[in-house]
This record gives sequence, structure tokens and C-alpha cells, in this order.
Amino acid sequence: MSKEEGMNIIRKALLGGAWVSLALSCAVPAVALAKTAKTPVHKGALRKVAAGNARVKAIQGALDKHGARLKVDGLMGPKTEAAMKRFQSQHHLKATGTADKATLKALGIKA
Repeated sequence: MSKEEGMNIIRKALLGGAWVSLALSCAVPAVALAKTAKTPVHKGALRKVAAGNARVKAIQGALDKHGARLKVDGLMGPKTEAAMKRFQSQHHLKATGTADKATLKALGIKA
């Protein structure tokens, strides 16, 4: 990721872009900051962000199996949010766009 891409991600997050919380709302900006920061970033924080991205990838993969046709990139963007809401509606869940326990269970992902 280039510095400019990282800054664009941060700008979108700060300006209220189409970011959705999967309990990971700060994961992408944290990665961008870590990659563009001049000062060292705590390794534990990077591991946590990497794990968060892996979780989003798992969710995207599960949504993809249900016909979402997402790019499985680990980034929780507007297409993933829309796919999540569609899945939730189709499965008679509250369509919040977030991965709550009921949604994760319906997707076959351990909470």
C-alpha cells in the first residue's frame, strides 16, 4: 500500500466514509498508519490488526459462498457492508451490516 492510499483510507475514515464496524472499525486505518508511520508501531497491535483482517476475510469468504461475489481482501468496505445486510435480510436477521453473533452463526463462523 502506498502512502497516498493509506492517507486516503484515513481521510475516508475520519470524514465518515462508508466504514462499518465488524468490531474491527479501526483495523484498516491502523494498518494504513502502521505502513505509513515513521515511528515504530507496537508489534502486538499489528498482530491484532492482521488477525482482524483475517476475520474479515473469513466473513467475506462465507458471504461469497452465499452469492455475494466479493473481493476477499480483508477490508470492510461498502460492498462488504451491503452484502452483509443482504445476507442478514435473506436469513431473517436484523440487517445492521455488522457481524453479530447471530450473523456469524448463520455464516458458519465461530464467534
